[in-house]
Amino acid sequence: MPDVTIDPGAVTATAPTSTLPVDGAADNEVIESREAGWQHGWSRAHTVLLLAVLAIGIAMRLYSMVAFPFDQDELYTLMESRDLFDTRLQPGIEARPLYYLIQHPFLELSQSEIGLRVLPTLFGILGLIVTAIAAVRMVGPLAGLAAVAFAALSPWHLYASGTARYFSLVYLLSAVLAWRLPIAIDGDRRRDFVFVLLVLVAVPATHPTFAIPAAGVALAVTLVNGAGTVGWHWPSRRAWAWLWLPYAAFLVAAYAALSLTGNESAVRNWSGRGLAATLRLVPAIVEWATLPVVALSVAGAFLLFAVDGPRRRVGAMAIMSTLVTVMLLFVMSFSTDVYADYAIGMLPLALIAAGGAVQLMYERLGASRWLGAMLVTGIVIAGGLPSTVSYLFDGLRFDYRPAFERIVREAPDDPVLAWPVAIQRHYAPQLESLDLQVSPGRRDRLLETSGQAWAVVSVKRHGIAADDDGVVASWLADRCRRVESYERPRLDYRMYRVELWRCNRDW
Repeated sequence: MPDVTIDPGAVTATAPTSTLPVDGAADNEVIESREAGWQHGWSRAHTVLLLAVLAIGIAMRLYSMVAFPFDQDELYTLMESRDLFDTRLQPGIEARPLYYLIQHPFLELSQSEIGLRVLPTLFGILGLIVTAIAAVRMVGPLAGLAAVAFAALSPWHLYASGTARYFSLVYLLSAVLAWRLPIAIDGDRRRDFVFVLLVLVAVPATHPTFAIPAAGVALAVTLVNGAGTVGWHWPSRRAWAWLWLPYAAFLVAAYAALSLTGNESAVRNWSGRGLAATLRLVPAIVEWATLPVVALSVAGAFLLFAVDGPRRRVGAMAIMSTLVTVMLLFVMSFSTDVYADYAIGMLPLALIAAGGAVQLMYERLGASRWLGAMLVTGIVIAGGLPSTVSYLFDGLRFDYRPAFERIVREAPDDPVLAWPVAIQRHYAPQLESLDLQVSPGRRDRLLETSGQAWAVVSVKRHGIAADDDGVVASWLADRCRRVESYERPRLDYRMYRVELWRCNRDW
């Protein structure tokens, strides 16, 4: 693609969005330091590429909205959005009510798979747009194109956009925070602080763990100012008055309200999933983001931090957001149930950092800059394509419907051992069911009473889901025989196989 030279006076997309001095620096010094690293402005070619990438990303998210069955968490969203604070599901929504309150009025329109996914799909598309804007404004045009391409094809972001849960909203809020917090700090304007405050309040109100990446971002902008100077930079009086003190007051008030109403446990998600799940946490996060994107993101974050000027703060934000998120989630996993999904708040900055690596390469390769930037972007995208294509095959979820259909066809009166039971009760409510995860004694009593039973089993690459101790696998081997399995093709390491077993008290 040929180079395009733009009159600096006509550049608007890369113009800095913060205008007031940082630590006494003049406005024009901050602006000039930001523009110095942007060797080319926005062009028509950038616009065409951006629209093409967004069109691909939107098309895949619309496909995801209609293509797949409910997964377990989506049905929980349906129940929690319907019942709100009266839900019988634990730990309740008191500590994370925002998404359910938004979803609640939409249940009047539809409770189908498509209806429940309208909001997360919308939030996902907005997340792509904000990622592009943030990367362009914070780093440069090529960073914006690369970051939104990585986001559009990300299996993690695709799943977040295509499942009726709060993950795509968290991504959107985190992307907005990454973009607007530095603007508020640099500009020191009341309206900017109020806007960021609303975002900061919305993040933990969506889920408490999602405040962790935000804490990393806040620490980074305190340690590195808008000019790229490293050191501790105390917030201004206006920042204290309109941002940090009100946010602290909100957190204290929210916790006090939970305590006074006896809902302190709402901030916990049971008591942990065991050592095996804890050890899989970080690899699972890498798998969600895909290894090529993670590698480029790490390189981009440190390269941005190494350069002079305002981009250094972008690198610091990506580094601190990632470190704080991974470390705290890992520690928390020993005392409460933690999933890799909870790290999605760090993904926007990770993708922006990956785009930053492409931008820096473009600026420093001379005559071959387009070739080098496009080659690296293409390699990273190609490395993640197996996961992206695999997502389009099965939606990163189990499909239990074929197993239920066979049961209904052949022996619908026999009880069914299933996990999760919520899926069976939604797609085959006429079947008698018992949770597969109950004790072996209860399973034995069921089998002794009925003589025969079915078992619908979820199998991942590491074995039966939620059976790290192997108790369910051992019982199935003793009392049951596998009769069929259902699995869509995948090109990556993940596996979502549904196995149908026939159990008999005489075996």
